[in-house]
Amino acid sequence: MSGPELILPGAVNEYPYDMTFDDTETPAWAVNTLAANTVYLKRLPRIAVPKTITQIEYWVGTANGNVDAGYYTSTDGSTFTRVASAGSTAAAGSGEWQALVLTAPLTRVPRVDYWIAFGTDSASLTTGRLSLVNNTIPGKGSRALTKAAWSSGLPASLSSMTTGGPVVLLYGS
Repeated sequence: MSGPELILPGAVNEYPYDMTFDDTETPAWAVNTLAANTVYLKRLPRIAVPKTITQIEYWVGTANGNVDAGYYTSTDGSTFTRVASAGSTAAAGSGEWQALVLTAPLTRVPRVDYWIAFGTDSASLTTGRLSLVNNTIPGKGSRALTKAAWSSGLPASLSSMTTGGPVVLLYGS
């Protein structure tokens, strides 16, 4: 039997959207290529009230190949289960935010650890990514995780992730 959970100030994201960057400050970011056939995960802060997400935006420098974005949950931080995604979509645009609509809305619930995800099959796609020491973001959880696991989109589950990958600029709303 577990008791009430203590939620510390600043440890909960009460914005109506999810981000891998802090919009109250100008993030140090760059446009870079990502590894082909790779999935990038970033842990999100826990929430205190439910929030529904219908799309994820990413910043694209040069479009190439296919991309997918979505959400995973994990109870142990090492095994991840996909709970929502947009599905493999041709990358589009140049020098702008691109929206990927989830195949079904996701309602994030309190007391569950969620990870926002991005994947691509292209080594020529350029995206915005944070340029921070150890890829950590104050108040935004741990470093990014990566896995060479693209399978015509985000796979249903992930494990054996590598710590310290780039943090892709993502905005879920």
